[in-house]
This record gives sequence, C-alpha cells and structure tokens, in this order.
Amino acid sequence: MLQAGSASSTPQTTKGTLKEKVNLKKDVPPQMPLSKVPEPVPARIPRPKISKYILGETVPQSPDEEAEIADRLTPLRSEMRTLRTYSNGRTVTFSRPAQPLKNALPRISLPTYGKSNNPVIFEDSTSSSSDSEGSYDTNEAGRAAQFELTPQLSEAIEILKKHFQKLDSVEPSLLDWATKHAKHEWLKTAARKTASAIQVEGFIDFLEAASNAVLKFIINLADPNENTALHYAISHGNFDVVSVLLDSRVCNLDRANKAGYTAVMLASLCDATDEVEAAVIHRLFQLGDVNAQAVQHGQTALMLAVSHGKINTTKLLIDCQADLNIQDEEGSTALMCAAEHGHKEIVKLLLLQQDIDASLSDCDSSTALSIAVENGHRDIGILIYAHLNHSCKQNQNQQKIESTS
Repeated sequence: MLQAGSASSTPQTTKGTLKEKVNLKKDVPPQMPLSKVPEPVPARIPRPKISKYILGETVPQSPDEEAEIADRLTPLRSEMRTLRTYSNGRTVTFSRPAQPLKNALPRISLPTYGKSNNPVIFEDSTSSSSDSEGSYDTNEAGRAAQFELTPQLSEAIEILKKHFQKLDSVEPSLLDWATKHAKHEWLKTAARKTASAIQVEGFIDFLEAASNAVLKFIINLADPNENTALHYAISHGNFDVVSVLLDSRVCNLDRANKAGYTAVMLASLCDATDEVEAAVIHRLFQLGDVNAQAVQHGQTALMLAVSHGKINTTKLLIDCQADLNIQDEEGSTALMCAAEHGHKEIVKLLLLQQDIDASLSDCDSSTALSIAVENGHRDIGILIYAHLNHSCKQNQNQQKIESTS
C-alpha cells in the first residue's frame, strides 16, 4: 500500500506515458565508493611533425649534427622520383637513367595526339591542336643543335633492323614496342613547329646507317590522323625540314591523311613568297603527283590553290604540268573555283594557258562564265566571255584552213 503523501511511481493517465517519466525504482544513494578509474580522455589526432622540414634554431655542435640537419632538408631519392615541376602548363618528370632492355619490355608513355579527328590546321596558331589525338607541343622551345641517340631508341632501331633483314625472328610484343618508341621519337623530333633541320638530318643519318628499310619505315610513320612528319613540316611552314625530308628520297609524297589530302595538296595552300620556300615547294611538286585528287571531294592541288587565292603556288603547279581541266565530284574545274571566289589575276593566268577549256560545265550545267556572273564577278565574266569568243574564232579559222587544204 502507498503511504499518505507519497507520490505515485506511475503516471495517472495512459497519456502520461508520452510526457511523464516512469520511475520504477527509487533513487538509492551508492553505498560503495566510486571507482578510481579515471574517465576516458578523448583521443587526439597528433599534429604532423614538420620540424624536420624546418631549419632548427639550435646550432649544430658537431659535423654529425650538421649533416643530420642537412639531411632533414633534402628529399629522399624515392621522393625525387615522384616530384613534378610545372612549367609553361606542362609536366616535366625527373626520369630515371635509361636501362638496357633485358627480359621485360620498357614501358613507353606515348604522347596523345589530340582527341579530335580534324586535319592538320594550316593557320599559324599558338595553340597545340591538331589536331593532332594528336598533337605534339608545337610551341616547345628548340632543343640542342645536334641530335642525340638514346639507348632505348638505339635498341628500337636494332630490333626493327633485325625484323626487316629477317635474320632472327622478333617477338610481336618486342616489335610493337620498337615501332611505338621509334614513332614517338621521330614525330617528337620532326613534327614540332620548331623542329630543327639539323636534328632531323641527324636522326635520318642514324636511320640510314641502320638500313634503308628502317629509314623508309620510320620516316613515313604517321599519327592517328595519318599525318606524317612531312605533313606537319609543310603545315607549320618549316621548309628547312621539308627540304631535309625530300633529300632522304624515301618519303611517300602521295600519302593522304584522314582528311584525304597529300603533302602536295597542303603545299598548294602556302603563299610561296620567299625564294627558298618557293624552291622547296617547286621541288615537292616535281617529285609528287600534282594531279592526285582528294579522297573525299576529288579536289586537286590546283583547285585548292586557286580557291584560296595562292597565285604563286598556282604558277608553280602550272609549271609542273598540273592538269587544268580535271573536274571534282561536283564537276568543278580550277577555273570555276577561281571564278566563284573572284580571284581575277588567277583567272587571267589560267586563261593564258593553251590547254584550258573554259567551256566545261559542272553537274548543275553551270560553266565558269555563269558561275562568275551568278557570284557578282562581272569583270571575270567579261574575261571568260572574251576568251570563249576568241577560242571560237580560232576554231572556225582552223576549220577553214583544214577544209581548203
């Protein structure tokens, strides 16, 4: 029974369980002394010890202490391998000394050539495009004047030499490594915008000393967009390197990139204002196929030159027997391209050639005359009209002579 005046240990209502505390036992004071075990102390995360990276205030008393302090300030060799120096937006790695190839294949970190599928960019851009999954750093400063053959490159050349001479069977994995490494070193040397002709010539000398097959194989290696070192040298306007590549006499001048353009077609887009540049381009036109047509649209080097108003390269192409009347997949000729773009001086130059046929029509039944008029180039239309009339009179006179004879 509950004594009078004592409080109930249970709530008076059922709702009281939601608000009131239920005391089932009385608070009994402890009869035994409290434990002497101290309360647990929260764990503390120790602060990093950075004293070894800071010069101590104490003055060393002996050479051993001085060496110990100096050692604290110097990174370990293992740390040096992971250090990176950031300069000009690119990473420079402290590489290990090259070791001779034994059992395992050395891992070659090939550069990326860019992720786009765009052809070589002809503009003098300060950015590295390609452009190139490609593309090598075209703004990289020039290196040493002389080319230096690294042990790994020498090993790769020897592997390729054995492969082409078929003296010993070469493992596919080893041949793949040698090809990738040689390709990386060759394009790094010859495909940069600031590539040195002396370095490229030195590289070629090493390849030629190995074998002509190795030279021909490496010099025609291309990036994922099928651009060779010759494509890059022409697009960068580095005609010293172009001249060295032509001197090798093993460059595939008629190889097209993924966009369908050959080295001759790329050269047709150059200004050729300098005498040296014009001489190199003229030599390229003589050695290559000036009448080759692009894979995608069937354009020739002459069509590209006249469309972009390159009168100097147009003269060089005509001098190298470029066909004036080839038609692309739309039926356009070089004269139609010049008339459409309003290049009056080039139209004059083309009309002076004996083999020009100004009466040809394209797939839309348009002629060079109608194209010039439709595009508002009245002066060019008059030139073509006068040429057609003159040619017609010449043909009539020729027929009269033949009929009377």
